[in-house]
Amino acid sequence: MGESLAKAGASVTVTTLTDVLCFGVGIFSNLPVVRLFCIYTAVALTIDFVYQVWQEAIELILCQTSLADLLHCCLLLCGATEAGHNEKQRQCYK
Repeated sequence: MGESLAKAGASVTVTTLTDVLCFGVGIFSNLPVVRLFCIYTAVALTIDFVYQVWQEAIELILCQTSLADLLHCCLLLCGATEAGHNEKQRQCYK
């Protein structure tokens, strides 16, 4: 999970920071509408960044635990049977 967050998290972080900084500069605009738009967009991007980081971590944890329990990654149901499975896998498929 750490490797996945390190690879994807770096690009997401850089993109979000640059976007927030760009809209942060717009806060100093003389036009009230532009100023409000930049404030709301910078706050929304920050909230979205936090949401994406947490959501990705939670999904990776759920997927890993379901794979460890021999469950389907999305449906959390037992998968299809295949020859050569151990006893735990055979019980799951019954």
